[in-house]
Amino acid sequence: MANVQRQFETFHNRIKPGFFKGEQPLREKRDRLWERLQRELPEIAQDAAEILSLRIQGSYQTRTTVTKVKGEIDIDVGLYLDVDIGRLGPVEVKRWVYEALEGHTQEVDFRRHCIRVKYQRGFHVDLAVYAAGKSNGGDCYLAVGKRHSENGHKEWEQSNPRKLHDLIIDNFDEDERRQLRRTVRYLKRWSELHFRQRGDAAPTGIALTTAAYHYFDPKGLGVFRNGEPNDLEALRDLTQDLLDAFNGDEIEVRFPAAPHDDLFGEMTSIQQKNFKHELQKLHRVLGDASCSSSQTEACALLSEVFTEDFPDGNEKLQLEDEESRGSEIASVLAGSAVAFGVGLIVKGLVQKFVDRKQDLQLWPQRNRREIMQVVRSMGTVVLMIGVGWLIWSAFSD
Repeated sequence: MANVQRQFETFHNRIKPGFFKGEQPLREKRDRLWERLQRELPEIAQDAAEILSLRIQGSYQTRTTVTKVKGEIDIDVGLYLDVDIGRLGPVEVKRWVYEALEGHTQEVDFRRHCIRVKYQRGFHVDLAVYAAGKSNGGDCYLAVGKRHSENGHKEWEQSNPRKLHDLIIDNFDEDERRQLRRTVRYLKRWSELHFRQRGDAAPTGIALTTAAYHYFDPKGLGVFRNGEPNDLEALRDLTQDLLDAFNGDEIEVRFPAAPHDDLFGEMTSIQQKNFKHELQKLHRVLGDASCSSSQTEACALLSEVFTEDFPDGNEKLQLEDEESRGSEIASVLAGSAVAFGVGLIVKGLVQKFVDRKQDLQLWPQRNRREIMQVVRSMGTVVLMIGVGWLIWSAFSD
């Protein structure tokens, strides 16, 4: 079997947004929303709602976001308020948030599950509104309903948006989580290419992520395996398990926390049948690539489903695993901080030593000044070296 792990990891890094590839602008927008809400919401709500927090959630929380081939980039954010759901309705509370954000950008939409804030540069923030805090006994409820929804179409829906993230953390070790996130990103890119771009209904990102949580089995990792990840095998086996989960032409995957929604339930029977058909084609290609003895041939097969973003077998690869790079950068920063601290300690010790020598008049004043000037520079030089290494690590190829 041809080894295409490096090609898969290169493909992953091409479809994964990073700090310098779009993530930071979204976080900046979130921070500005937070400032706006803190300034405007208390006056509109008339002290009926206490702002608790604003948290990133969804694919950014589970770290399964992919760059878009076409369409808007989005970030999911949860606004947590301490409001009494027995006294206040979900649409009323959402209206407060809408009014607080109206005019923040040219377009703010009042949607059923969120307030959507659109920006000019092709991305938006979906702001879900939650009732939490002491008023509700510590439980969390999502405000559901459109602006003019009738009573049967608006509700406080019990919710636990962090549950999937926490379950992934609890049930997989670090290397397994990395492979799980890569596998979900492969599925999301495949879904966008084979459904959304053609105008067909696609399974949602949360549906694919939850399905992966239920059915993913790490491959090529751990003490009893060969120690090198095998993303092709992991993705092939996951697609097989998803196909096995179909009952006829329909599939049901429930969110592992309240309200335990069927995440494929909003797709029609025809759409689910089409999803199964495309999944079968993907599985066949993955199986053919697994059986191929030629790396070039395997990559050619995979590029048919993932397009030219998937490297061919002859391409010179230069992997940039941003998670590993992030760990390296963190290590550099920590090392620089420690070195700087050691420099300060050394400076203090030398200072005391020199002061004692000076008191005994055993140390010439001129030499004392020269030595202290060198000592004062030690920590700064070490820190500058660390910062220089950090900058080089962040921008070098």
